[in-house]
Amino acid sequence: MVTFVVITIAVWARRARVPVFTRGWLEAAAFLVVAQVGLGVASVTTALSVAPVSAHTLVAATLLATLVRAGTLAHMARSPRAEAASVVTV
Repeated sequence: MVTFVVITIAVWARRARVPVFTRGWLEAAAFLVVAQVGLGVASVTTALSVAPVSAHTLVAATLLATLVRAGTLAHMARSPRAEAASVVTV
């Protein structure tokens, strides 16, 4: 379910007018979630061998950090301060 949500948000960001920098973080999250699924499968098929499990944990932490960063950027883009800063005074 998380895979579906992350990929759907990344596709939506591509179609909507989301800032390029935020969109890049969301696309990275979509890539990481696909890698996470692959590493999860590898972890199970190798009887929980150390290398795939460690990589699975590393990608999970990276995915979390990426989603937090994308959420923070999206929130900052919608804040009143961002709108006020974008107004040009003459």
